[in-house]
Amino acid sequence: MSVFPVADFRKAVQFAQPELQVAVLNNLLACTSLPAAHIPAIHDALLFALAYPSSKSNYKLTSKALEHTTTLLAKALKKEGKKALQQLEGSGLNGTLIQTAFGWDLTKWLSNTFPEQVKLESIDWNATHGMDILNLLVPRIEHDRFLTQSQTIEHWVETLAGGLHPLNFLIDLLEKRIPDPALREYLFQLLDIRISVKLNTQTGSRSTFRSPEQSIFMHSKPLQKQLSLEDELAKKELKRIALSAQEQEELFSACRMQLMTLGRETDPVAYADTKQFRMYDCGRGFRVLLIPMRPEKRLPLESFIGYMGFKNRQPIAYGGAWVYGNRARIGLNVFEAYRGGESVWLFSALMRCYKQVFGLEHFLVDPYQLGKGNEEGIKSGAFWFYYRLGFRPQEAELRQLADESFARMQADKNYTCPTKLLRKLAGSQMALSCSAVDWAEEPMEIAVALSKWFSKNRGMEMKEPLRELKEKLGYSSRQAVPTGLAALAPWLNEKLSGRLSKTEQSKLKAMFEAKFIGDEIEFASEWSKWLARKRKD
Repeated sequence: MSVFPVADFRKAVQFAQPELQVAVLNNLLACTSLPAAHIPAIHDALLFALAYPSSKSNYKLTSKALEHTTTLLAKALKKEGKKALQQLEGSGLNGTLIQTAFGWDLTKWLSNTFPEQVKLESIDWNATHGMDILNLLVPRIEHDRFLTQSQTIEHWVETLAGGLHPLNFLIDLLEKRIPDPALREYLFQLLDIRISVKLNTQTGSRSTFRSPEQSIFMHSKPLQKQLSLEDELAKKELKRIALSAQEQEELFSACRMQLMTLGRETDPVAYADTKQFRMYDCGRGFRVLLIPMRPEKRLPLESFIGYMGFKNRQPIAYGGAWVYGNRARIGLNVFEAYRGGESVWLFSALMRCYKQVFGLEHFLVDPYQLGKGNEEGIKSGAFWFYYRLGFRPQEAELRQLADESFARMQADKNYTCPTKLLRKLAGSQMALSCSAVDWAEEPMEIAVALSKWFSKNRGMEMKEPLRELKEKLGYSSRQAVPTGLAALAPWLNEKLSGRLSKTEQSKLKAMFEAKFIGDEIEFASEWSKWLARKRKD
């Protein structure tokens, strides 16, 4: 047996074979050195075992083995030097590097939080826009000086910084010279500023990111691979986990860093409204953190609510859902280390969480999740993952093709769906309905109707529609209406036709203020209920 047979160990976890796990773990603990290139696969297999432990003793032994692996990694990096660093770049392991470009918010946060570990690597200062941006940031004399000297833009920024941290200097310069946040973020994106982050005990790594303390669920039986989605969605109401302000901030940091160490970034995590975080216990050691965005980043109609899933405290999956009324576009992204586990059950628990919190009856999966413009989705056969759960293509032709291909797979176990057909099947949204209740109106249709109204009334003031909306919602003439709400006035005036009672006025006013300046999760939940009542009337 090799020092650590990764595939055998993962199977032992999947099929609850603790004796084999213990033998492999003890063999690893007796090891005094390993090649750096072998460590990532071993490390990820240990994370997998921590997410799906068979017993308390195995959990403790696996934790000990993970610590030992971190020690072996440090030895390997020291022994193998630059070659090992290059091999493990982007692995997210302690002592390694991450090099990529992130958005404004994440880059600023990283630079401010870990100034010793974050370094400016390069700036895309091309002729198309680089010099124009340079003119906005520095006095003309400094700009002319740069043009007359033969030096890289990175060296020039370092010279300008005068001993200060170059990246922090550039960030401060952008903040001072470009006060408008949206414009500043756009210009920062154009510069394609690449940074490096050296992962260590200060930053943490994929070995250490965890959710708050909880009881660990033991998998004494083989992992659950099949289920009835209908039964899972009908289970009792989820328990909401109370979070302190400190836990909210720690979760925010863990979510950002987990994605960052893998070179990823999502809008909900980048622009998170930490005070509105909600965490739910879905059972079997799985907890879902719902992540709304800050008010200035929210969508006008849908509510883009992100999530991070934690299995026995391990960050195991991430993504988000675009919620509107009783419908949502959703998808599951399981981190690579945890694939081969209970993905079907995890997604059913995630759907149950969103269904209960937001009153959802209909779920959609976008083509990207299935593989359109996403090669990983094609390779993983994501289409069939959703199909087996009951999702079906929205387009009739693709629905028939999928049914025929699936029937062939069932009849012939050697048949594999051709990649060409998978790409075609990924061209349509898939949908699953939990009831016969009508779908909420399509947000894009509302946006089109609003766009037509604005085109038709271009140049006219919003004074009259806004006055009508304020009257409907019970605003006084002197009370300000949130900007996002004011923009919806022509549509909402029609939507809220008829006379509203004082109670309805108060509820709707509070609801829309939650959407644009308060708790967006609360808005999405209450709006779904309001639309449901209107459908019954």
